Order: sequence, then C-alpha cells, then structure tokens
Amino acid sequence: RFIIVIALIGLAGLLIVQINWFVSAYELQSRQFDEKVNLAIRSTTDQLLKMDEDDTSRINSVIRKSSNSYYVDITRHISYSTLDSLIRKTFTEHNVLSPFELSVYENMSNTIAFGNFYKDGASSKAEATCKSRELPAKTAMDFVITFPDKPMTIAGSLGVWIFSAFTFLLILVLLGFMIIDLSK
Repeated sequence: RFIIVIALIGLAGLLIVQINWFVSAYELQSRQFDEKVNLAIRSTTDQLLKMDEDDTSRINSVIRKSSNSYYVDITRHISYSTLDSLIRKTFTEHNVLSPFELSVYENMSNTIAFGNFYKDGASSKAEATCKSRELPAKTAMDFVITFPDKPMTIAGSLGVWIFSAFTFLLILVLLGFMIIDLSK
C-alpha cells in the first residue's frame, strides 16, 4: 500500500510539473507575440513619421488596451491606404501572420474613421470600410490593432507541446489505473 501511495503522489507531481511547463510555454509564446507586434507597430509608426518628414519626434509607446489590442497615439492625419500598406509590410517582415482588425480613430471625437478586418492577416485582399469617407487634412488620428484570435494563435504555435502534454497525460492516467488495479 505504501508503494502505491508513493507512486500516485509521484504521478500527481509529474502532472503538476506538466501543467506548469505548459502554462510557462504559453506565457512565453504570448510575450514573444506581443514583442513582435510591438516592434512591427513601432516600425510602422516610425515610417509614418518619416513620410511626414519628421525624424525627430519621439515615437510614443504602444499601449496594450487589452490582452489582444494595441493602441497607437500618433495624433496625426493618417492616410488609410498608406497605413494599410505599411502595416501589411511590417507585419510580414516581423512574421505577424495572424488575422487582425485595424481601426483608425478620429482623435477629437474618438470615433472610428476607417477600419478593416484582415481575415488572412497581412496577406488579406479586403479593402477598408469607410475608405471613401472624406476627412479634413488636419484631422488628428490614432489607430488600434486587435487580434481577435490571439489565444488560438498562441495555442496553435504550441502544437508539439500540446501533443506531448496530452500523450503524457494519457500515460499518467493509464499508469494510475494500473497502480490502482494492482493494489486490489
């Protein structure tokens, strides 16, 4: 009986280690995703400023509004077609291939001026909604990028880890049943 209890405690310990390992891997993948997105957005913002012949302004930090939403306070007039092409280019360069939403906000009223859902990520072919809407050239704007499928994207990148975790869990369950059966 003592050996069976020790074996079950050992299996429970292995299960706890496995769960901790998976959670750590998920958090690491999430941080890496956030860093890639942040660098791509900062690169886009830098290019937007340079197009306005501004090489001296400080690039504001990308603000995470939620776990999957990134706000950029650029407070400048933004050409949606320019922003669209820059975002697609920098996301491709930084290997950010997940589906995303791009919304451009009119700064004063905090209303959406333009936006689009990029179902296929940076390789999407869709045109922006509200693109024909005219805004004065001096209208200050900001933009937000949201990744609605971020948790699934991160979990999907852990494919081998998920397979090995389920395999390990199956082995632990079988060993547990064997130990219980042997104890009878």
